[in-house]
Amino acid sequence: MSYEKFMESTYQFEKTYWWFKGLRAYAASFLDRVAWNGDCVVLEAGCGTGGNFELMSHYGKVFALDFMPSALLLARSNRAERLVCASITHIPFPNETFDLISSFDVLTALDFEHEAQAMSELYRVLKPGGHVFFNLAALQILWGKQDVSGFIKVRYNHRLLRRQLEEAGFRIRRLSYAYAFSFPAVLAVRLADRYLFRSLENAGTEGDFSPLPAPLNRFLAAVAQWEAKLLRFISLPFGSSIMALAQKPRTYRRVIHLKEENQETGQIRSKAQAG
Repeated sequence: MSYEKFMESTYQFEKTYWWFKGLRAYAASFLDRVAWNGDCVVLEAGCGTGGNFELMSHYGKVFALDFMPSALLLARSNRAERLVCASITHIPFPNETFDLISSFDVLTALDFEHEAQAMSELYRVLKPGGHVFFNLAALQILWGKQDVSGFIKVRYNHRLLRRQLEEAGFRIRRLSYAYAFSFPAVLAVRLADRYLFRSLENAGTEGDFSPLPAPLNRFLAAVAQWEAKLLRFISLPFGSSIMALAQKPRTYRRVIHLKEENQETGQIRSKAQAG
């Protein structure tokens, strides 16, 4: 499946499909923990078809970035504004521009080198004290044909995401799995696909979403939204997605300055010992 067809499939489902309704509810449960002021500047890093633009607009003035022009065309029809065609690894904004950055299922599509580069860029354009929110596919045991068709290269776990955030310099405010209620069913289906039906042999030929009967879709959406409310109070130990809210320290300039002082001190010390 091409990236364009994947985006078209996403566009068709993201307004009504239970998974997307749950996603926006989960994200709000994380973001509403912060007392936002009225003049926040927000970046949606990897906006895709713009399905989350309305949600992020609740928190400030949103700029939406994606590297595919075809995705931005769909985002524009979704009423997304201030669209920028660029990669998350080379964000065309000055240092310390944004109060809040969101990234939905983008890092999972990058290789290791580009993941680190993306983290560095997000840190660079975020203001000191600003926040970043991530949603990512979770737990490698769930790997399946949907990941191939969705261009996912790795499914994250708690330890991997924590390490990447901390190595980039972020301070983690909240970290939890999501979609725990559907995890057993998803696990059973993915394992059956992988080992019983050998579906990975045809991976990438079909989309990740299939229409559901309306009553079932409404029920699953209601359960996901209930779990999102639960996430306001506790973290979940497993799920098919993992989410994080992290903050750029306000004192990072002082930290960098101290590092530079220590480096200079070390150089002087080395020269003195050599002399």
